Amino acid sequence: MKCRPGVQRILKWARNPLVAFVAMILVANTIFVWITGTRLDNQLAAIRAAGDPLSIADLAPKPIPPEQNAATYLQKAQADCTAIDSEFSESPGCRDYISREYPMPPQVRQVLKDILEAHAEAFPLLDQAAACRSYDARLDYSLPLEEFSKQSLNIVMNFRDFARALQPQAELLVAEGKYDDAVRTSLVLFRLSRLSEQTPGVLAYLVANVVDGIAIHSANLALQTGQVSPPVCDALDAELAIHERLDSLIWALKCERAYVLDRMRTFTWRNCWFIGRPIWNWRTSRYLEAFNEYFVIMANPGSYTLDEKATRKLSPKTGIIRVHECAARARARIRSLRVLNALHTHVAAGSDDVPELSKLGLPVETTIDPFTGSSLHVKKTPRGWLVYSVGPNLRDDGGKLVGDAGVTGDDWDVGVGPPSVGSSAEK
Repeated sequence: MKCRPGVQRILKWARNPLVAFVAMILVANTIFVWITGTRLDNQLAAIRAAGDPLSIADLAPKPIPPEQNAATYLQKAQADCTAIDSEFSESPGCRDYISREYPMPPQVRQVLKDILEAHAEAFPLLDQAAACRSYDARLDYSLPLEEFSKQSLNIVMNFRDFARALQPQAELLVAEGKYDDAVRTSLVLFRLSRLSEQTPGVLAYLVANVVDGIAIHSANLALQTGQVSPPVCDALDAELAIHERLDSLIWALKCERAYVLDRMRTFTWRNCWFIGRPIWNWRTSRYLEAFNEYFVIMANPGSYTLDEKATRKLSPKTGIIRVHECAARARARIRSLRVLNALHTHVAAGSDDVPELSKLGLPVETTIDPFTGSSLHVKKTPRGWLVYSVGPNLRDDGGKLVGDAGVTGDDWDVGVGPPSVGSSAEK
């Protein structure tokens, strides 16, 4: 049977090795686009069905009445809080004062008291903010990714000013023997850190951990140096139980996933059907898989030593290995403070008896070192209680805590201990 001339030309081209090779590449690319595109579409559909954000625009919160929005009160307190930290650090005799020392030198106490009284209007506003359940910093969610990130950074960093204003207030209350009020101030700090976590992204989570660290220091100082009433101890434990959960970390990573998706959408080669689009589909899909694998880890976390191996495999794709370690440190500090708080109510003042952790009335997981899966370490020293985790080096360094005087670097134990005695007190 004789073929038409056009068909003959096609058959002739098909017999050409180069043409056949190009055709094979195009067919393979088409299949790759279809396979990777279908997989990615299914992943995005699952995220959407779960009600999770797929872009920065999806992170925009619903409108909040001004009186219910913590931002309303924080914005009014901002200037005073910034001034408190600035004036205290620049005051003669206070510049070299280390806040972890105890007791507070008399000259520092007087200067601090004067500064706090001059900016007393800030503290009722911070209390009002902490009593709110919602926080909307009124970010512009329509901005490009880089501009939105800068805007978000400026907002979350304000919480450091609020913490630096409340920390000296708590220390002054301890110096005046008002231990219940000092712990109540730390509760305000804890609640503000929870509000800061409502700003989307991992950075907000990390800043919240910094605020938590200041709150832990303030509560620890009160518990180690004075008597706190049972109702206030109960309120502290209830707040710490909230911070021990990983909900805020999971939310931060879901927001970060939305950031990643927006960033991936800016890659111009994603619109190139040949090679570019299937590679973009594949890379985006791998990012989403890595996030999902980490969410599975966080849904039922084990010890850091076990989870870290799985997390390290995901880190090149998501960069979350440091976030994972930060989360373990945060849990170690929170659990240590919960144990200290329980010791405060279960052990008589002046007693050197170290009770079994199982008899403190705490959930079993709260007494576990998140780094090793073993029990937290508890010691009674002449200056007070020492409760700690071995930290990321997985070695018991005898309770040398990060942040203690003379202890440098991050590779030490993590927990709470008695405050250092200041040089002025020794004299």
